[in-house]
Amino acid sequence: MPSQETCPLPLAPSAAAIMLTIDGVAAMLACSPRTVHRLVDTGRIPRPVRLGGMIRWPREPFERWVAQGCPKPSKNIA
Repeated sequence: MPSQETCPLPLAPSAAAIMLTIDGVAAMLACSPRTVHRLVDTGRIPRPVRLGGMIRWPREPFERWVAQGCPKPSKNIA
């Protein structure tokens, strides 16, 4: 029987690779999750996206915002 080479299917990126949790944002900003909530409430960091009962930040736009020196966000970071 001849051996068949199989090409693995590309894996879909995990949710963790695409979205940041509040703990992930807090780690990136070196602060507590409570401080992240305060920063959101005062408009000093980009607003999160609500997915059902979850709060998440899109990873790429958030990392781009941090790389730009954390300027005061506009209404939409995407």
